[in-house]
Amino acid sequence: MHFPLLYACVFWVGLIISHTIISRRQGTPECPGGRLGHWTYTLTLVISCLLLVMSLAGAAWIIFSDLAWPHVGSKAGIFLFLLCPAILFQLFFLTSSLVKKKLPARRIWARLLSIIAGILLAVLIGNYISTLAMQRFEQASQPLVDAIEKNLPHPCTPLIPYTKYLPGTTGNSGWHPENRWKLWHDNKSFILTFPGGSADIDGSTIYYLSKEKSWSIFHNDAREKAGQLQELQKGMEGCQGKTDS
Repeated sequence: MHFPLLYACVFWVGLIISHTIISRRQGTPECPGGRLGHWTYTLTLVISCLLLVMSLAGAAWIIFSDLAWPHVGSKAGIFLFLLCPAILFQLFFLTSSLVKKKLPARRIWARLLSIIAGILLAVLIGNYISTLAMQRFEQASQPLVDAIEKNLPHPCTPLIPYTKYLPGTTGNSGWHPENRWKLWHDNKSFILTFPGGSADIDGSTIYYLSKEKSWSIFHNDAREKAGQLQELQKGMEGCQGKTDS
């Protein structure tokens, strides 16, 4: 984990602890804590705003990162299961505090509902990001597919300058030098593959079947799908390359 991200996580956790402690201060009978006019009310709302902004920024960063490259599950996306409940709870906390002019006294049900709704929201967002990332990848890779089709039956000789068609050359942060493409072809058809992301170290495989004119992706643990792809590649010649980014 990069140090700035680690510092941000530590600061975020520190804010949560501070929020819990300060919001529970009782004050005095003359000036009850947690009410408009008491320092605990103002400071707690400030911390709530900071937590909301940091949670939204973290969720936005995860969404932007995961849109850069197709994946089956995502390491960064796991944090959405923490951030989404936090966002929903802070929205409730701020709204209730501003409307009632006092901090919510009983929050257990709000926390539980925020966790349940936040997990569901994280799942929906994760699925949407995965689908959209694949759609963006397909659109960006279409010129490469067209170029290979035009150069059949010998797309590798001479080698097509594949890299000029790839999103990495236009600043897409999802493309890295280690993301090697591989091409299998015969006289009439071809299969193009790229490594995809996943929530673990196994990764996934993105592939294009020219016969079906379709893209697919599967986790590398899916042995049946991997075997089916290998069967399709039998009898084909191969070549490979990598992006320029």
